[in-house]
Amino acid sequence: MTKYTKDQIEKIISENRFEYQKIELPYNLSTPGSERNSDLDKILGGVIEGKSVLDIGSAYGYFCFEAEKRGASYVYG
Repeated sequence: MTKYTKDQIEKIISENRFEYQKIELPYNLSTPGSERNSDLDKILGGVIEGKSVLDIGSAYGYFCFEAEKRGASYVYG
């Protein structure tokens, strides 16, 4: 559950440079940037449920968040 209001998140997005990758946020908001979905299966292909994931050079953490959603037991970026 988010601790930020929609207005607070919109302010964070507007005051910072999030241009590298698109990240879905609460309230149907997202950061500007490139979709990385086409890379997702190449990088996280196969079953990762219960496995540890190390993302070197994670930038804003897109692949870390996706690994967590896919059931990784430990994620470090």
